[in-house]
Amino acid sequence: MKASWAAWVILLALIAILTVDAAYLSLWSYQWGPILGAIGALVLLVTGRLSRRQWWSFIPAALWLIYLLIYPLNPSHEWHSYAGLLPLEPWPGWPASVHAERSGLSVWLMLMALSIFVMGRFLRPREVQRLLFAMVLLGAGMAALSIHQRMVPLSTPIYEYTGRFVSSNHFAAFINLLYPVALALGRRYHYASIQGERSSNPAVLCYVTAVLMALSLVLTDSRAGLLLCVVNTIVLGGWLLYVDKRYDYLMGRVSWWSAHVRGVITVAIVGIVGAMAYAAINHSAAIMRDLHFRFLMSRDAWRIVQDHPIFGTGPGTFTVVMPYYQSPELGNVQVVHAHNEYIQWLSEVGWVGVALGVLLIGGSLWWGMRVQANRLKRQIPACRELEIPALIAALGSIVIHGLVDFPFRAPLNLFMVALWLSLWVRMKQFDRDPGRLDSTSHVRQL
Repeated sequence: MKASWAAWVILLALIAILTVDAAYLSLWSYQWGPILGAIGALVLLVTGRLSRRQWWSFIPAALWLIYLLIYPLNPSHEWHSYAGLLPLEPWPGWPASVHAERSGLSVWLMLMALSIFVMGRFLRPREVQRLLFAMVLLGAGMAALSIHQRMVPLSTPIYEYTGRFVSSNHFAAFINLLYPVALALGRRYHYASIQGERSSNPAVLCYVTAVLMALSLVLTDSRAGLLLCVVNTIVLGGWLLYVDKRYDYLMGRVSWWSAHVRGVITVAIVGIVGAMAYAAINHSAAIMRDLHFRFLMSRDAWRIVQDHPIFGTGPGTFTVVMPYYQSPELGNVQVVHAHNEYIQWLSEVGWVGVALGVLLIGGSLWWGMRVQANRLKRQIPACRELEIPALIAALGSIVIHGLVDFPFRAPLNLFMVALWLSLWVRMKQFDRDPGRLDSTSHVRQL
């Protein structure tokens, strides 16, 4: 229990650091975030009670981090501001980086992601619930801040921030990571209140938060973010309605006030979704121009992959390599990202690095999901019916967003991806508990 509480506190501290620093990516994100995460994960691994299987599930992800560490230790070039990249003599046959410092920073952030993945596995159901609720409240605050920024009259409609992010696309990816969780958490609170015979619960607050998040996306200019929010609303909303139908015998009598509030919130979400669809259709010409420009960036980035197919140029080095490959069609625009995460990762770590990453991280997830959480009651509905589909929808949205942008480059988004993966594994463990499932008994809240 102490390990679970300590993991919860450290994760909240990391959330606070990365949220405040989301705009600048300065000392806090690149130094204190990984340091705090690494110390927390190390202490928990030493003091927490983990089975041998739990330990083994962390090893593949750790091997991936060790592989990436080779890049900054083996520089192939040296950067000079007046001359660009000057060649060095790296170890032959090993992964090498054209800019060791940038690769070192990337590995440092990956250490933070691995630490978060470890700490999330120590959380018990109560801490999981509290952490998800804290993240939903963070999304509400960020959405309210973004709406306020858009409501302030400006002589020119140029916004320095969207919430705490400089990039509106990073903000949109952040919101889409939280929006499905807010919907599912609202249903969890509703079911828990019925089974616990409580007259009040925070479900409506979760739904209102989801409306705020969707409205904030309407007011930003992230078209991919709007589209993904529409898809999440339709797909996850349909799934939650199916779950409600499946467990209608638990729902009991719904009060007049509760039914009308849910109706108003449903109408609001549908209206916002309609506004999103209208905005997308109304700006179709601009969307096509933008997609063409992103295609040009991805095409030039692919040339880097063709020249460095095996090991790439090193994590985090795209910015310094791209000027050597940028075509005249892009003009004088400084291209710092490929606007396609997967082509950029291929250019930085090559086919070997991507293949190892998929195998090792996938192995960590697979092995972790096979571990069973002992002495925990199963949920009704089970985690695989509420929270896990929401996490999959959230992760799927940022994976798709990565096809046209660079959402993983924001440390706060990277933090959330690592945390959602960890909680996905953890809640799969909750569902693997062998305890009896009694649909008429009181169910512990998640």
